Amino acid sequence: MVKVYEHKICMFNHHNFSDDCPMPGKVLREALEKLNLLFPPNDPETQRYLHPSVVSLFHELGFCGEGNSSHLGHYRYWQKSLGQLAGELEEEPYGWRQLLPDKNLGILRESPAFWPTAIVAIVLALGSGITSTCFAAKAYDVAVAQYDLALAQVCSTPGANITLPKYCL
Repeated sequence: MVKVYEHKICMFNHHNFSDDCPMPGKVLREALEKLNLLFPPNDPETQRYLHPSVVSLFHELGFCGEGNSSHLGHYRYWQKSLGQLAGELEEEPYGWRQLLPDKNLGILRESPAFWPTAIVAIVLALGSGITSTCFAAKAYDVAVAQYDLALAQVCSTPGANITLPKYCL
């Protein structure tokens, strides 16, 4: 469970009552504004993510009189980490993540290499399964024929019906 609200209250109190706080007020202000960037007030996903009882309280905290800026140059202390986060969000997904539904499109991503490969793999798996079943049936028939031949050879020897009464009648 992510407890963003509690951390935001703590930073807000440190910012407003900064006499005993070891962190500079500008760092705290940027941290509060950064949380407002990460959890935008009008975003429906933010509304779903945060507990309904704290949504309005959460967004009342942290506007330190300057409003929110989405320009990275505005953030002196958190510029690098916000830049990295923005880069991750804008980067094309890779691996299995590229097959997940896109938030904007609502459909599976079309990967020119994945879907044909997946179809070929399924066809090959089905083909090898059917082929191995056919060969297993033929191998069983050969094994039964070998057993019958071995039994016929044993029973053809003189006195086999006495020594092997169960098999040679």
